[in-house]
Amino acid sequence: RGLAVGAFGLVLATDDAGRSWTPWLGRSDDPRGLHLYAVRPAGAGLLVAGEQGLLLRVDRARGRLARVPLRHAATFFGVVARGRELVAFGLAGQALRSGDGGRTWRPVHTGTNATLVGGTVLPDGRIVLATQRGELLASADGGRTFRPVPGVHGPPAAAVAAVGPDAVVVAGAAGVRRVALPTPEATR
Repeated sequence: RGLAVGAFGLVLATDDAGRSWTPWLGRSDDPRGLHLYAVRPAGAGLLVAGEQGLLLRVDRARGRLARVPLRHAATFFGVVARGRELVAFGLAGQALRSGDGGRTWRPVHTGTNATLVGGTVLPDGRIVLATQRGELLASADGGRTFRPVPGVHGPPAAAVAAVGPDAVVVAGAAGVRRVALPTPEATR
C-alpha cells in the first residue's frame, strides 16, 4: 500500500504496489487544497508534510488524512522520524520537533535561514538535514539541537539519504555527491 501527494492537495492511494491508483478526493483534512510535499514513515504510521503549517497523519481506520494540530504556519517540505522523535522541516530554516510521536510540537532553532529540503536518520540515530544552499545540519540529540556539519559547502541540495553509519548522499541540480560525516563527538 502507498500514497503519492502533490500540488493543490493531490492525494493518490494504491493497494496493489502501484499497479493502480485511486484519488483520495475529500479524504483529507486539507479543505483549501494546499500543496503537499512529502509522505514519510513516522512510528507506526505515515505523516504528510505540506505548506502553511499543514501536517497530516494517515488515519487508516477512517481511510483519510487527519490534520495534526499545530500552532505554527511554517511550510514543511519533509519529516524525519527516530522512534517517537519527529522533526518536521521546511521554509526559511524552520523546524518543529515532537518527542511524543506527534502529539505535541515545539520549534527548533536550526541555526540557518536557508530552506530545509531533505532529511535522513543515520544508523546511529543522528538526524541530518540538507539545505537549499548545500549545507548539512546534524543533530545527535533527537532533533533538539542542530549544528552545521563542518567543511560541507556544496551546490544547492534537493534531497539527502543515509548510505552508511558515517555518510550521506546529497542530490540536487548539480548531481549526486557522497559526503563523509564526522563522528558525533566531533560535532559537539
